[in-house]
Amino acid sequence: MLISFDDCTDTVRGLAVMSDLGILSASHDGSLRLWAASGEVLMEMVGHTAIVYSVDSHASGLIVSGSEDRFAKIWK
Repeated sequence: MLISFDDCTDTVRGLAVMSDLGILSASHDGSLRLWAASGEVLMEMVGHTAIVYSVDSHASGLIVSGSEDRFAKIWK
């Protein structure tokens, strides 16, 4: 099965699975998005000021991201 996420506004640099919720993406536009398996954007997180290179999630529900802005952020 192929699922396409068409609402990306810039290059996607990183992906991670968030258990039971969907897929996280890290983007050149400085945002993180949580996608449902249907391709719908469930949440958009904006807080970095440069390219986001990495994203991952923890079983606790926390999300961590790393950016070219020299910050690692933890999202609740």
